[in-house]
Amino acid sequence: AVDLVGRRPDIVAARLRAEAAAKQERVARLDFYPNISLTGYYGAQSLDIGNIFKRDANIGSLGPAIHLPNFIGVPQLRGALRQRRDE
Repeated sequence: AVDLVGRRPDIVAARLRAEAAAKQERVARLDFYPNISLTGYYGAQSLDIGNIFKRDANIGSLGPAIHLPNFIGVPQLRGALRQRRDE
């Protein structure tokens, strides 16, 4: 009987909504932590098109980027977390 109740479409939908809300709350909590990413590019540049494939024309860069939540934005982050928690 318990298995039949768990299969009802309205019960399944409610359970899935609750699981989605819990995941959205976890995502909102992640906004309080620093975001670290690595970006880069590679290409070629030359004033003469004939030299574009030579080794000296190669350029590139690779570097980290760190985004820290600022103290001014914390109230908005808390509000977003509260809103997701209430959903």
